[in-house]
Amino acid sequence: MRAVFSVVAFAAFLFPAAVYSQDLGSANKLFGGPKKESAAKAPKKPTPSKSSPKRPVSANKTRIPNQRSASSGVSRSKFAAPPSEAAVKPTAAVLQRFEAFLAEGNAARDARSYTVAQTAYEKASLLLPQDARAAIGLGNIYSDRQLWDQAEQQYRTALRLSPVDPWVLIALSYVLSQPIVVDDLAGRYAEAERLARRATELAPKNALAFDRLGVAMELRGLIGSETEDAYLRAVELDPGFAPAYAHLGRLMRRRGMSAQAQSFYRTAISKATHTSTMILVAEVLQSEQRFRESEGLLRQAVERDPYNHSALLLLSKALLTLERYSEAETLLRKSLERGANGFRTYMLLASINLRQGNVPLAENALLQALRDVPSNEKAILAQKFEAVGDAYDRSGKTAEAERCFRQSLTLDRQRTTAAAKIGQLRKVN
Repeated sequence: MRAVFSVVAFAAFLFPAAVYSQDLGSANKLFGGPKKESAAKAPKKPTPSKSSPKRPVSANKTRIPNQRSASSGVSRSKFAAPPSEAAVKPTAAVLQRFEAFLAEGNAARDARSYTVAQTAYEKASLLLPQDARAAIGLGNIYSDRQLWDQAEQQYRTALRLSPVDPWVLIALSYVLSQPIVVDDLAGRYAEAERLARRATELAPKNALAFDRLGVAMELRGLIGSETEDAYLRAVELDPGFAPAYAHLGRLMRRRGMSAQAQSFYRTAISKATHTSTMILVAEVLQSEQRFRESEGLLRQAVERDPYNHSALLLLSKALLTLERYSEAETLLRKSLERGANGFRTYMLLASINLRQGNVPLAENALLQALRDVPSNEKAILAQKFEAVGDAYDRSGKTAEAERCFRQSLTLDRQRTTAAAKIGQLRKVN
């Protein structure tokens, strides 16, 4: 079995304050691409079953593979669950319903109807829990929405069911590369590297695998020749793979080679001709504070894929940085229409309102974010509540300020600055 993922789908972004973003860029969802986009020169994708969508996914969209690889003729059962899990052969009716749910999930994901897609994949998983494709579908949906804990769980399930599938290895490597707040981030990056390296061994002609290996090594602070070789190998395998050029640009910049970096960035921008690669390259540019350069790519991406969650968030981030607040807010409101990640969207909305001095609206946005805050991002939300409390305090609204400081402290008991500010307010009053 091979999980059919095309080159995009990295969701690396958005962290504290106004905008969060993975500082070593990967970009949005891992595994998707516009109509005819795929990881160039990667192993052939299986022929879709009649119930599967007919085109590869776009940046955020990952196709769920069919039961048999057209290129290899290898049945999915070769990489399926252990015999104890696959002992009972499903009936034809169950298989038909399973394929129908996968097709429904794929179609809904293409339409950015994340809730509908998630429900369909969950139904598929209940029917055939030993089939990795349902877990892959759920992992894709969670990754699209930047719900990293859930994405990791599903991709690990898929890897258990299909341990030699390079695309699943790439997917999990991508999720582990996210700069989330955990005790052992270095350990996650090290595992991301191991998974990507294993993917290159299983699929030595997969450009995306080598690109992800370079990213994982770079995240670990390895900016020497081995990391450069990984990116160069990706370019050799697919000369049109724009993200690898962007990563080379960033690597050269980190080495102090500005002229070479600029050349690679120009190449990346010129070769980013699909929605997916536009997003990936724009994310890398933003990790280098090149927001104005990212804007053009992201506008094209949003024009082609109006509800692409990652494109909308990245473009909003660029507009926020460029102080075009009204347009940024409009885009963020749009992203909420299809069940995207409310936490990240509301955090950005709070930043926009805070920048404009609309403190009550900023607080309200944070209260909306509070409903969906992941456990590992409570400290980030606490930081933002404290910032809103500071804004209230500066305007003399001490009761409102204390309310926000208390909420900050509730989210993060270690936030001593919020506790000190509460004490100071009490002394004054």
